[in-house]
Amino acid sequence: MGKLRDQLQAAQIAREKYELRHAELLERGARADREQSLTLILSGLAAFYLAVRFGATKQLDAIGTYTSYLFEISLVVIAFSLLRPKLSLKALMRPWTLVTAVIALFAGAAVNKAAALAGLTIQMDIKSKETVFFLLAVAPILEELVFRFLLFASLDRSFGSKNAWFVTSVLFSYSHLHAIWFVPPEYSKFIIYQTAYTFPLALVCGYMVRKKSSLLSAILIHASFNLGFYFAFMT
Repeated sequence: MGKLRDQLQAAQIAREKYELRHAELLERGARADREQSLTLILSGLAAFYLAVRFGATKQLDAIGTYTSYLFEISLVVIAFSLLRPKLSLKALMRPWTLVTAVIALFAGAAVNKAAALAGLTIQMDIKSKETVFFLLAVAPILEELVFRFLLFASLDRSFGSKNAWFVTSVLFSYSHLHAIWFVPPEYSKFIIYQTAYTFPLALVCGYMVRKKSSLLSAILIHASFNLGFYFAFMT
């Protein structure tokens, strides 16, 4: 009887191990399915954004002055609800973030002064309160959320972080060049200049997301660059 009891206990243990292993495999498969579905949804959002942002610019602007911003905000909100990223304020106080932000501040000022020395006409009324608000607040936050969050997350899942870093930097730079088709000819040279200097800015901001996992640091650096640009214009 003792031997039979031991065999029954061993069989019960084996069965429990099998059921546990089976449950783990099912859960792993379910997680893989959820991740695949999430990747497809994010890819769809990214493709939809790019198609509308670069393929239907006139139609979007024709709806209303702030329609493009509302469009971007809606997609970012959807991405946030899906990914629920953790935003750490501690990263903003780290030395590498603060040093980079200071460098970005001076870089923004230098870019503005170089444009003035070259005689480039800037296509914005920098004295307008609305322009200042969008330059210092809306642009750094919304552009980083679109390029270093929505698009980066989608491309990272499909092609890896290195490719996502480079491609989003190119797209960010091109998003400024894209305006060349909709502005008067006298602004064309500045648009090309802007396209050139926004690429390294995008690389730095993308690095903060890729290597430091800090979206807030990317926003701070972008805002610092724009702040330097603004101060140089006002002095």
